[in-house]
Amino acid sequence: MSRLLSRLSLKSQISAIVILAAMVFIVVGGVLVLSGTRQQRFDQDQQRFVELERVTAALAFDLLDARRREKDFLARRNDTERQKHAASLADARAQLAHLSGLHDGPEIARIGQALDTYGQTFDQVVTAQHLIGYSEKDGALGNLRNSVHAVEQLLKDHDEPRLSVLMLMMRRHEKDFLARRDRKYMDDMSKRAAEFANLLPRSGIPPAIQDDISAKMRVYHQDFEAMVQATLALTAHTETLSTVYSGMEPDIDSLRQFSNQKAAQAQAARNAAAQFAQLAVLVAIVIGGGLIAVLGSAIARGIYLPLKAMTKAMGELAEGKLNSTIPSLERHDEVGEMARALQVFQNNAQAAETLQRQQEDMRRQAEQTKLAALTTMAETVERESRLAVDRVAERTRSMAHNAQAMAQSAEIVGGDAQGVASAADQALANAQTVAAASEQLSASIAEIAHQVTTATSVTHDAVQSARTAQTTITHLSDAVGRIDEITVLISEIAGQTNLLALNATIEAARAGEAGKGFAVVANEVKNLAAQTSKATAEISTQVEAIQATTRNAVNAVGQIAGAIDAVESIAAAIAAAIEEQGAATGEISRNVSQTSDAANEVSRRIAAVSNEAQTTRSQASQVSIISTEVADAIQNLRDTLIRVVRTSTREVDRRQDERHSIDRGAILSVNGREHGGRVTDCSRNGATLMLADDAALSPGQRCRLSMDGIAGAIEVEVVALDQTLAHLHFLAPLMADVA
Repeated sequence: MSRLLSRLSLKSQISAIVILAAMVFIVVGGVLVLSGTRQQRFDQDQQRFVELERVTAALAFDLLDARRREKDFLARRNDTERQKHAASLADARAQLAHLSGLHDGPEIARIGQALDTYGQTFDQVVTAQHLIGYSEKDGALGNLRNSVHAVEQLLKDHDEPRLSVLMLMMRRHEKDFLARRDRKYMDDMSKRAAEFANLLPRSGIPPAIQDDISAKMRVYHQDFEAMVQATLALTAHTETLSTVYSGMEPDIDSLRQFSNQKAAQAQAARNAAAQFAQLAVLVAIVIGGGLIAVLGSAIARGIYLPLKAMTKAMGELAEGKLNSTIPSLERHDEVGEMARALQVFQNNAQAAETLQRQQEDMRRQAEQTKLAALTTMAETVERESRLAVDRVAERTRSMAHNAQAMAQSAEIVGGDAQGVASAADQALANAQTVAAASEQLSASIAEIAHQVTTATSVTHDAVQSARTAQTTITHLSDAVGRIDEITVLISEIAGQTNLLALNATIEAARAGEAGKGFAVVANEVKNLAAQTSKATAEISTQVEAIQATTRNAVNAVGQIAGAIDAVESIAAAIAAAIEEQGAATGEISRNVSQTSDAANEVSRRIAAVSNEAQTTRSQASQVSIISTEVADAIQNLRDTLIRVVRTSTREVDRRQDERHSIDRGAILSVNGREHGGRVTDCSRNGATLMLADDAALSPGQRCRLSMDGIAGAIEVEVVALDQTLAHLHFLAPLMADVA
């Protein structure tokens, strides 16, 4: 924030505090206005639901009042109660209309339909009650009373106790029905009426009066039936009123619960809005006040702290400290302008001091350039000569190593050649043995081929014989079939003969004595026909047996022929395989002969290889000795060259400082890894380290050296490497005594 404020002028920074305070007041005012609007809306919702609950309660009261007026009308039966009921129903409809403007739920429609049904049903109750009569003097009750009084007076005038008893029983049924409203009393009334009608003609009442009584009784019963129908309708309508009213109660209760719940929710929402407004105002005040405090503190610190630092910088410049830092240069306000003006004074003072220091530096730089050139030249000569000598030494060592490897290889080749010669002799003997065995195997295979050929010929003859037998048996089967046909013909002839004998017997019987001889002949013919039939049946049985046996023989011969065919095929396959085996055996004999010749050639050439290997081993030994001598000579040449370069001038001689031969343990840290070793000599500017393992170093690489007896680690640079020896240069002179 300090950087941001420093880009503004002091006037702008102070204005920012005023603007932030105004924004806080605007936010607080906006929260209050928004909260007031929401609370007003929630108040309106609550008032609407409270009004809904009030109107619902008024509707319930009006319906209950209409219900009470209904009971009063049924109890008192007058138009006054009917009019009061109509007024209560009108009030209920008015409340329902008011409800429909407050709420559009399905309950309103259901209550409206139920209210219409209730009003219509009550009108039907009024109509039924009017038919029955508001009192015993009007309606059906009045008609019943007038009719029965006229009949009772006539019966009383003529003193007919039995008819009077029946009349009293009918009046009792009438009263029972009015009390209990059960249809069975109507049936009882019909039975009494029938008894009355049967008894009336047998009474002593004159016929004219009987006719009058009968007419009045018919009117009485008609009035009773009308009263019964109206009473039952009244009862049904009354039950319908109760059902309709009970159906409206759940919807009214639902509206009450809905209005109470919504009113409570609106009240809770209003309270939540009020609490949110209070919390929002409090948060806005706290955050706004905090921001104003933070911004004011930041602006104050951004003014007095830079001024204090600038005062200190002016004091340091006055004391001659030209390198002191000028604060607030990056600011873009009035404080920054003061800092930049102070920087101009500092730059002028520094320029004068810099000019003087540059002249001194130019003199020292000339000396350092000379020393650096000499040092670079010496190091370049040393490094290049060292690398060239190292490459020659490496090639020499490689040549010696290769010579040793050649000697070892020649020795191994000589030993292997002798082994190969022995193996070739053994292979020659084995090849000769295999050749003799191959000749014997060829003779055996030729004999087997001859025997297989003979077996094939015999098998072929057997196949031909089996096929001939199968054909013969087939012809036999056909002949037996023809015998069967002849047997059938004989059987038919025997049947005809038997029929002829029967006819002859019948004719002999008709001829009487004249036909007795003919009858004897007919009887004999009949017996002969019977014997013929019996013999024919026996022949048929035997023929069937022969046919079955013939079929089995045909099948067996067919199977034998198939088996012999298979044997013939197998024999042919064996003959072919034997022929191929004979050819393969001949090829083996030829290959064995060639192998024997090759083994002789291998033995001859292996002897020559053994002699050449012996010669190569001797020459490789001489090359190894010469390579070792060359490597030692090059090592001496490298040491001499380095010593000459380093001692040519004092400036490039790293050994101008006194060196001490020591033997101390040391640890060289390279790229986070530590390698142990021992320091063999040391001076103020360098040391020689004998490493215990391969540290993978390279000239020019910088490391850290920890040496026994020296506190702390020494920053070093690798100058040269000589196998396990590392020549190190101290980046800072060693101040400790290492002697």
